[in-house]
Amino acid sequence: MSGCEGSVEQVKVAIVGAGPAGVGAAVRLTKLGIGPVVVIEREAQVGGIPAKYAGDDVPTYVMWTQGRIIPGYRYAEKLRRELEQANAALHLESTVIGLDSAANILTVGSPGRGKWQIRADAILLACGARESSRAERGWVYGHRPAGVYFTSNILDLARSLKRMPADAAVIGSEVMSYATAAKMAAAGAKRIVMADNAVRPRSFLPKRLFFYRWARPAWANQSHYASIRGKRAVEQVELPAGRTVSAKEVAITGQLTPNSELVMEAGLAVNTLSRAVGDVKDYRIGESGVFVAGNILGLTCSGQWAYFTGRWAAGQVAKYLRAL
Repeated sequence: MSGCEGSVEQVKVAIVGAGPAGVGAAVRLTKLGIGPVVVIEREAQVGGIPAKYAGDDVPTYVMWTQGRIIPGYRYAEKLRRELEQANAALHLESTVIGLDSAANILTVGSPGRGKWQIRADAILLACGARESSRAERGWVYGHRPAGVYFTSNILDLARSLKRMPADAAVIGSEVMSYATAAKMAAAGAKRIVMADNAVRPRSFLPKRLFFYRWARPAWANQSHYASIRGKRAVEQVELPAGRTVSAKEVAITGQLTPNSELVMEAGLAVNTLSRAVGDVKDYRIGESGVFVAGNILGLTCSGQWAYFTGRWAAGQVAKYLRAL
C-alpha cells in the first residue's frame, strides 16, 4: 500500500467499468441487498461506448427485451438512470492502475484525488474490449497519417465536427463496421468503401440490410491487404489488383480484443494470443475473488447482452459472498 494517498476504501464489491456490463452488475447486486458497491469508470460519464453517440444518431442498440432498436445516447441515458437509482457509489474519471488478486485490492488514480486503494470482498471487471490495431490484424499496412481512427474516435469526431469528408473507407465488415459506416454517412460521408480480408462481409445479411438505410458501402472483395497512403493526412487506400480508392477518413473497426491488462498484471490466466481471460467458470477467474462480465470475456456482444452478462455475473458474485 506504500505510495498511495489517503486511507483504503473498504467495500463489499468493486466493479471496474460503468458500461452496460458494469451497470448491469451494479443494479443486480444492489437489488440483492449486497453493499456497499462501488463502480469505477475512467471516462467522465456512465454508459461506455453508447455514451459517445450524439443525440441525433443512427439507432444501433437492440433492446431485445422490448423488440426495438434505439440510438446509443438513449441507451446510455437508460444506463445512467438505472445506476443513479441503485445504491452504488460511483467514481468517474478514475482509472484502475493495479489489481492485487490475492488481497482483492485495486489501486486507483484520478486527477482530483490522486492515487488511492479500494479493498473489496469481490471484484468484478467489466472493462470491455478494444478494436484490434493495424499491426494486430496483420494485413493493413502503409503510412500513419492523420485521419485514421477507431470507431470510438469516429464517434467523438462526428459529435464534435458534425460533418465528415465525402470520401471514406472502413476496415472490417462486422456489424459494428456497418454501424460505423452508417454513422459516417449520417455525418456527411457520401462514398464509403469497405475492405476486409474475407470472401464476403462478416456481418449477417439481415443486420447489413438494416444499416443500408443510411449507408451501403462498396464492398472490396477479399482484400488480403490494404495500404493506407498519405503524408500528413490520409489520401487514399490501395487494395489488391491495383485498385486505389480515395479516402479522407479511414475507420478501423471490429475484431475486438479484450481489455485484459489488469488480469494479466495480477498474474491470472490470460491467453497471450487472443488476450481472452482464461480459467473462467461461472464468470469467476479460477479460485480468486475476481469476476468478469461483458466483452472482456472475449465475446462480441451488443450492449444489452453485455448488460445481461453483468447481471448473470452479479448472481455468481452473490453466491461467492454468501459462501465466505
